Amino acid sequence: MFVEVIVNIFNIPQANPDPLADAITASASPILQQLQDLLKALRVNAQGQPELETLSQQLDQRYLDVDESITRGTMHLHYANQSLHALLTLLQSCPEDSTLNCDQIVTLLEPVRQELQTSHRLIGSVM
Repeated sequence: MFVEVIVNIFNIPQANPDPLADAITASASPILQQLQDLLKALRVNAQGQPELETLSQQLDQRYLDVDESITRGTMHLHYANQSLHALLTLLQSCPEDSTLNCDQIVTLLEPVRQELQTSHRLIGSVM
């Protein structure tokens, strides 16, 4: 309450709340798990209704596609993170009199760039 009064007195702009972020934080389970649970409920309630059964099957397939792309994209992010960590460790342990030229650094960073690019493509495909 006190903070709200101070904010209002000085006309300090408040951050816009993000309803999606609030819902994710408040939720006990991840969004994909919630979606999977809703799809199961739809599948159960669609029995005997051909249009809904077809829609349920299509949504199930799209869910699997999204899940696979996000999982694979996350794995590529993990690989890139591990590679960057290894490169930083290597660079930090180099003797001070050792010099790396730009071509060597580019060569070391290229696999990281490829992993990040693949991850971006996979995760971006579900957006």
